[in-house]
Amino acid sequence: MAASIPNFLCQEHVSLGEGYIKNPFTVREGYLDLPTGPGLGIELDEDAMADKIGHDWRNPESYDVDDGSVADW
Repeated sequence: MAASIPNFLCQEHVSLGEGYIKNPFTVREGYLDLPTGPGLGIELDEDAMADKIGHDWRNPESYDVDDGSVADW
């Protein structure tokens, strides 16, 4: 569905896959070329993502020392 929406790339994407898929998406004349590989058409670059496996992505909680309320959200 997203492939049929004009300007979807500029509204929703901040990356074209550099650093996590082997063949990043390309933009031609303002449109994304659809992947042609099997399945979803993309292949993850496992070597590039190796340092992200097992990472704790949660933000550390921090509290206001005066009253204990959440201060970092």
